[in-house]
Amino acid sequence: MVLNELERLYQDIFGAMDILESYVKHFKNHKKSLDTNSQTILDKIYRNGIQNNAINNEINNTRGKILNDTGQLIKNIDIIDLQMDLLMFKQDIEDVIDDSEIHLQQLKSRVMTYIDEFEELNRIFQQYLKNPVDGIKLEINQQMDKILTINDSLILEFNIISKYIKDSENKFEESEDEQVMELQLYNSSEKFADFTSGINDIKEMYEVFGEKLGISTSVHSLKIVKIESGSLFAKICGDKSVIGCISYFLKKITDLMFNKFTYEGKIYRAKQLLELLEDDLEYIEKCKELGLDTNFAEVENQKAHLMLVKSVQKIAAKNTKIRIDDETKSIDKQLEQKFLDSTQTLKLEEETS
Repeated sequence: MVLNELERLYQDIFGAMDILESYVKHFKNHKKSLDTNSQTILDKIYRNGIQNNAINNEINNTRGKILNDTGQLIKNIDIIDLQMDLLMFKQDIEDVIDDSEIHLQQLKSRVMTYIDEFEELNRIFQQYLKNPVDGIKLEINQQMDKILTINDSLILEFNIISKYIKDSENKFEESEDEQVMELQLYNSSEKFADFTSGINDIKEMYEVFGEKLGISTSVHSLKIVKIESGSLFAKICGDKSVIGCISYFLKKITDLMFNKFTYEGKIYRAKQLLELLEDDLEYIEKCKELGLDTNFAEVENQKAHLMLVKSVQKIAAKNTKIRIDDETKSIDKQLEQKFLDSTQTLKLEEETS
């Protein structure tokens, strides 16, 4: 399992939970008030004992305040809005879990319980509106406690994972002329060659772009901040201009390969991809913006671009889902195996031709 992907799963879960954030804030503020009132009474009972008329009056007053505060909380919650938000949250969470490459039954179960507890609170709210008695207010407070307990446990788990990931990364200070890039290749492989080839392809791209931009890759070397196996995750750092070029090329060519296969059902050779790029005005303008020579008629320049296309093609050919920083490129699940078979066939054809 890639820890970074687990961290992203939690981030996606919290992103879906944003729709319920306003309710959770109401619950936390209400609980804080309840805890303060309860602690005040406990302190007075401890100092003066319970057989005291003043204490009994204080207890009754506090009980009345808690019930009034709970009644005010109920008024502040729009039951219809809560019901609609719960439906949206449930759908968003199902999408997050379905899309994730990580399937943790325990985490999924806890998130589903979180939804169940919210739905139960909504049911109790509706019950109170039909029959507004003090006993139901107690149920509401108990149900809110259950929701906050799960909410706090998810946050604690996320913070522990994030801290572990941060502590396990190579310690370095990123300078102003450096940039960090994350690359994740989701198709796992146990072969050492498959694991190292992706890193080698990135290294090759770094050197070619460095040469095209006139940047010494020995002075501005490529650094590995973090690397994980399973589905390859690499966090690398290098010259800002060079890393910017690699990031753009990975996104552009992977997108081109996946789209051409999705809509045309075929794999384009490296030269065919380069021809498409040479006619792509948006690509040409981006190359100029990145400081790259767009004179494709010049032989050496064309060779360099072809080498770059081949490097990306080798990475994309073995993967049906790739993440570059915050952008994820993927093939439709129904086409995944056909894509991998087609890229392998093309590779064999090129090797024997």
